[in-house]
Amino acid sequence: MIVATMLYLCVVLIGRRHWSATQSMFGVFHFTVRAVSLFVIGLSCCFLIQRNDVRADMTAERLSTLSPETLKLLREIKVENPVIIEAFISPNVPEPYIQTVLNVRAVLGEIASRCKNSVTVKINEIKPHTQEALNAAQRYDIRPQPVRFAARGTLEQSDIFLGIAFRYGLKTVTLPFIDRGLSAEYELVHALSSIVDPTRKRVGILVTDAPLMGGVDYSTFLMRPSWRIVDELRKQYTVVEVDPREPIVEKYDALLAIQPSSLGPQEMQNFVGAIRNGQPAVIFEDPMPLPGFSGDLPGTAAPRRAPGGGMAMMMQQQSPPKGDITLLWELLDVSLNGDRAVWQDYNPIRKIASLPKGFVFVDRTRADEQNAPQPFDSKDAISSDIQYMMFAFPGSVKQSTRPNSKITFSPLVKTFRDPAGYVTVSNLRRLRSETEIERYYEIEPSQSELAVHIQGELPPLPSQPLEEGQTPPKPEPVKLNVVLIADVDMISNGMFELRSRGTEPGSGINLNFDNVTFVLNAIDSVTDDTRYLTVRGRRPAHRTLQEFDRQTATIRDDASSKRSEKQKEFDAEVSASEEELKKTEEELRKQYKSGNVGENEATVRILTKIASIQKKMMESKEQKERELEIALEEADVELNKRIHAIQSRYKFLAVAIPPIPPLLIGLIVLIIRRSRETEGVPKTRRRK
Repeated sequence: MIVATMLYLCVVLIGRRHWSATQSMFGVFHFTVRAVSLFVIGLSCCFLIQRNDVRADMTAERLSTLSPETLKLLREIKVENPVIIEAFISPNVPEPYIQTVLNVRAVLGEIASRCKNSVTVKINEIKPHTQEALNAAQRYDIRPQPVRFAARGTLEQSDIFLGIAFRYGLKTVTLPFIDRGLSAEYELVHALSSIVDPTRKRVGILVTDAPLMGGVDYSTFLMRPSWRIVDELRKQYTVVEVDPREPIVEKYDALLAIQPSSLGPQEMQNFVGAIRNGQPAVIFEDPMPLPGFSGDLPGTAAPRRAPGGGMAMMMQQQSPPKGDITLLWELLDVSLNGDRAVWQDYNPIRKIASLPKGFVFVDRTRADEQNAPQPFDSKDAISSDIQYMMFAFPGSVKQSTRPNSKITFSPLVKTFRDPAGYVTVSNLRRLRSETEIERYYEIEPSQSELAVHIQGELPPLPSQPLEEGQTPPKPEPVKLNVVLIADVDMISNGMFELRSRGTEPGSGINLNFDNVTFVLNAIDSVTDDTRYLTVRGRRPAHRTLQEFDRQTATIRDDASSKRSEKQKEFDAEVSASEEELKKTEEELRKQYKSGNVGENEATVRILTKIASIQKKMMESKEQKERELEIALEEADVELNKRIHAIQSRYKFLAVAIPPIPPLLIGLIVLIIRRSRETEGVPKTRRRK
């Protein structure tokens, strides 16, 4: 409105020289009243629009438009008193968090507009170390969070606020921090629905060797927290522990079982009995859980850990017996080989080129680009909106061929890239380097199923003994509803951390894994709570500078190729040194067996030679590691320089180009006006 008023004044001032003497006397007052009236009209329109909250999403990506499922949830909110939503947001945030702040503000604005009578939204812009920050910490435990981000090639840290508090009566729900990897729409709508809806379904956590509920870590004698999947479930469900040492007779809306192969014989029978009785369940079974992800958890075919952790190993306690996991596979009409882990030759994170092929990335977009088989089931609500997942050395689930079976087997997630196949867990545990493991990779022509949805009917349960005169009830088939996922690491706390951080804009590394979304969808599906299935997977896509992204992607690909080459050279040299050590040891042992040297002399020679080679190998390895580190650092510096040069060029063009069109227009207008001023004037009267 200010721009329109100023343009009008410019037009008035330009035409002022054509006013007559009478117009000059009254013109100033007349046009001043006009300009003030125009400004008042514009200001009144702004107030009217603001009070009536006329909103229109003009973005091509519909960034401020809520999904139909979210609108349905908002319409279903019925409260006696308004829900108060207080947002605490820093006025200035680092570049990687700008999109997150925009998403949060857009969703809050839509909620306030759609729920005027039931929700009150207040956005507070606060800074750390202020009275407002102290009030937020005391009232809602919302504190500034330290975030690290890359800026001009250096790693920087900043403390920012991005927390939301919901109040309804005496109840309070707090989101301490919405990180950039989270869906703002899902987090806000989920918290709003949970505070106004007191009814909750029950999810049982089966007690296995996986410490989901936390407890004492006997290897360190410290308390360990519960897994973050449990904290996430508590936002929506009532979570209880289920002890399989006794028959599971109580029915839960869903039963979550992590690594049931670690159960004892009686516990396994009780668990299989619960599934046989129609208990809906989400089961995770992993042939090779990684210690860095899932802790000290035994694989499917590995023996159980003795109770007591490291102390039990020192006391040489025997491992407790394991139950027969094939009882569960026979019931579900599937098979899962406990000595096979899946691999796939696809790594989208080129900056970590040395990542083993056992880290299986499943990417819908990449599969579409390469016309590869679709990795996700688009017909099942659990996986229909999933885009990108990562598994760590997962297993493979296959359907059995039991005759007259009424069980349907729906693969939710499959490998999509060729080549892909399996490697035995025994080789993975025996070998160390990826170069050695690659020799044992077996290729499979078909896709491997990493997660499946098993539904159908089981035969009726045996009838109970009847008293005299009772009529036997009509036998009814048992409903089966189970989601089986052949990886435990994909639900670990590390995946939650990656989910929270998401992808830093401009980094070229995509960490927006949908693992947590997939697991929550699976639990919602078996509990028949489908309110958030679509909302949870929705991610607004902000428009970026496509030409800039294309150029920087090319630079990053070149840098990644150089890093990969340096890493391969390093691995090859280390493998060569290890092979030399093995050959030397074998030659010395052959000399001993041939009788050329005595036992003591041979032992001394072998140990001396091995020590000498190991010393040289360690020195060479340390030198190569330093050279590799320097080479990678130089590649990163060169990458940042080239990206910064492109950024500077586009910034200069963004500043230099916009003034050119109006300057050209002004020059053309000046030339035309000068030429018109001389029209009809005799040459003798023109200024020379």
